[in-house]
This record gives sequence, structure tokens and C-alpha cells, in this order.
Amino acid sequence: METLSPALLTMKGIDKSFHGTHALNAVDFDLRSGEVHVLLGENGAGKSTLVKILAGIYQPDLGEVLLRGESVHIGSPAEAQKHGIQMIHQELNLVEDLSVAENLFIGWKLLSRGGLIRWRELRKKAGELLDSIEADIDPRAVVGTLSIAHRQMVEIARSLVHEPDILILDEPTATLTPTEAGRLFALMERLRSHGVGLVFISHRLEEIFRIGDRVTVLRDGEWIGTKEIGNTSSAELVQMMVGRQVDQVFPKRESAPGETVLKVESLSMGRNSEPVSFALRKGEILGIGGLVGSGRSRLMRAILGLDGVQGHFDSVRSALRNKVTYAPEDRKRDGLILNFEIAKNVSLSSLSEAFSGGIHRRVNETRMAEDAIEKLNIVCPGPNGIVDELSGGNQQKVILGRLLAARPDVLLLDEPTRGIDVGAKFEIYRIMSALADKGAGIIFVSSELPELLGMSDRILVMHRGQLAGALSREEANDERVMQYATGA
Repeated sequence: METLSPALLTMKGIDKSFHGTHALNAVDFDLRSGEVHVLLGENGAGKSTLVKILAGIYQPDLGEVLLRGESVHIGSPAEAQKHGIQMIHQELNLVEDLSVAENLFIGWKLLSRGGLIRWRELRKKAGELLDSIEADIDPRAVVGTLSIAHRQMVEIARSLVHEPDILILDEPTATLTPTEAGRLFALMERLRSHGVGLVFISHRLEEIFRIGDRVTVLRDGEWIGTKEIGNTSSAELVQMMVGRQVDQVFPKRESAPGETVLKVESLSMGRNSEPVSFALRKGEILGIGGLVGSGRSRLMRAILGLDGVQGHFDSVRSALRNKVTYAPEDRKRDGLILNFEIAKNVSLSSLSEAFSGGIHRRVNETRMAEDAIEKLNIVCPGPNGIVDELSGGNQQKVILGRLLAARPDVLLLDEPTRGIDVGAKFEIYRIMSALADKGAGIIFVSSELPELLGMSDRILVMHRGQLAGALSREEANDERVMQYATGA
């Protein structure tokens, strides 16, 4: 009979409320040394709240936390760190104006006499740490110049500086390529073999079965069940998460694209890129595939004339006048005003309705927000809720609500389901399909092949800043997309 590892961590009866909303209700969770315990649930289920309590960011209203059988109070992230607990956040927490090396060792005393930083030692240690996770990143690079995927790798490296006993990973692969995710999983396996306990949050079920030992499902702030990975299935976990069976992830729709609604001709994305030309038709969902760094997001931004490119439009404002709306990849940095209410964020693309004759029409603003909350099932206190207090998936829904409030003919969506759970993904797919059925043209970037293949009427594949190929729904499959994406 197999002997179970002792409990490294036990959380008992954890309760937490925010502004009268119950986020966690008597939740139990435990973690063994040398295991990967997956925490699963829809956005708003309470996953991030639970791990933020463990990381000292929030304090529980009720309940107890035990480490190696002893009750502890974790009053701050600094106290969590002293207890050997580190967290890799879903939303990156780096200082963009500092170098990679400086970010890795913030708070460390790498100083010589007289208070001068030992730059050579700093960069050497940073390089060794990055090499240990096979991250090809220059320690001298300014973080703000890095891609989201590379910034994620810096965040991962920083969490290992303190050699944690417990490592919390909140959606760490959301911005990584399959190769980068594979390196992360290899690192997790090495940490597991050294007795580190890992709490892993992911919405990608294939990852859960690849790396997990156990999985705990939360729904609406309550514990639903804990399963050994070998004794469950994707179907069972989805049903536990959403409280119902989701038989069909990608809504079936008969595609009948009409006239051209957007035509891009000889669009240049830089000196080293060939001009790109394509057309989007009414009622069509056009997917953009390719590896991270292939130019997918750059293409979307170039259409809007961003980043100093002479685009199809002069500006986002010009695009809006032509009924074209845009959801950026990095929702926190580029898509939302985090300290504003939901209503103000939803109205950003429809200011002519929110303001008329110089007067703030709060009733119109509130109505737009209420429509978005109802249509997108946004879990929030109401239109006056602060966006920064929402889960990542609900923040993404606020962006979609802003786009829909403008009643667009064309939607540009860059990774619209990044960091969103299975149930919420289904809702977004349904909305995309419904909009296309009503005649809207949609261009969306996705790093997930099943999503790209399941939702697209046609797929354009990027490789090294070039349009490598185009595939119809009938022609597209995993192998063909990856052939174009890798230049094979």
C-alpha cells in the first residue's frame, strides 16, 4: 500500500467576503510535500482568493492555516515568504522600468561597501537563475521592452530566488508557447522531486492531466470535491466546475459570409516584414494563428495604426468611427482603467452616449453596464463595482462589454479567452458566434489550437512577421497550422 506524503499545508474552513459578497465559504484545502495540487474552477469560483490568503495578500474572515501541522498567521506577503511560500501571479507584478536582473533581486542586499550595487554579481546571478529555467533572456534588458511571454518567465525566475517550500502558480502558462510551457513543466517536476509542494491554477485541462497529482474543484466560493488525477476525467471535472454538462465547447454554426467589411491591402508592419493583405467578410470569424512572437498581435495593432505604424486606420478613434472595436492582449495595461467603475469602463468606446452636450448621462452609462453584466454574466457587485476588484476573467468580460456597447461591425480580439475558465470560454464563444450570425466580422488571435480550429471559418497563420499561409475551415488541422507557424 502506497504511503501518502505528510500534509505540508492544511487550510480549514476558510471564509472570506468582499463588500457583502461571499468569495469563500468554509473551504478546505491541503497540500503534500512533493505534489502538484491543481486548483480548478470558473472565474469567480474563489481560486485566486484562496491562494492570496495563503500568500498573505488577503486575511481570512474565518478559518485556520496550518504549516506542517502548526497553526500560523500569514499577515503579509513578507510573512508568507518567511514561511517558504512564494506566488507567481496571473497578472504580472514586475517593475517595467527596471532591468530583468534588478527585478529578479529586488529587496536583496547585493551591495558593496558604500552602498554601491555590485552590478557584475547581480547580472551573473540573474543569468544563472534564467539559465536554470532555460529562459533565453538578457539580464540587462529592460522588462518593459520584453514580450508578455518573456515577462512571465522573469516572474517565474523571481519566485525561485528564495527557494520556496510551497510555490503557487496562478495561470503561469497563459502567455507561454507550447515549448516554453514544456520547460515550465520540466521545472515543476524538478521542484516536485525535491519535495516542494506546488499549487497550480490552470484552465487548460490537458495541462492538469499532464502535470497534476490531485485536483480540487471550487464553485461559487465553495469546495465541490478533491480527486486524484488518475481517478477522474475531463468531463467529470467540467461538470463539477459548472454544475452542468457542457457537451459542446464550440457552438455549431452554419457559416455564410457576405460582402467584405474590412479590406487590408499591403499593410507594412516594419522594415523586416513583407506587406500583408487580406479581407474580412460580413459574418465571418477569421482566426490568426502562429507562435508567440510571430507578429499576430503586431498585425492587429498595425491595422489600427498603433506603435507608429501607418495602418489601415489613423487611430483607434478613427476605427471606432468606422464601427471597428479592439480588445488588446494585455487587458490590465492596455484595455482597462482599473480604478474606475465597471460602468465607466464599459462606456469608454461609446462616450457619445455617456456624454451629450457636455453633460454626463449617468443613466445611459449605467444602462450600458447593466446590459453587459447581464449578457456576459459578469460576476460583480453591480455597475459601480471597481474593475480592479474583479477576477481576471470578469475583467476580460468588461472589455467585451465595452466593445459590444459600441455596436461594432468588426471586432478585433487579441487572445479573448486568455486566463478564462471553461464555462466563461463557452459564453464568449457563444457571443462570438451570435455576433457573426448577426453579420459582424470578427478577427481573433489565439494561442490555443483547439480554439483556433473550433471557432474559425478561415485561419491566417503568421511566421516571423510574415503571412505564411491561409486555410479554410475544411483545410485546417493541427499539422497544417503548425507547418505554417514553424516555417516547415
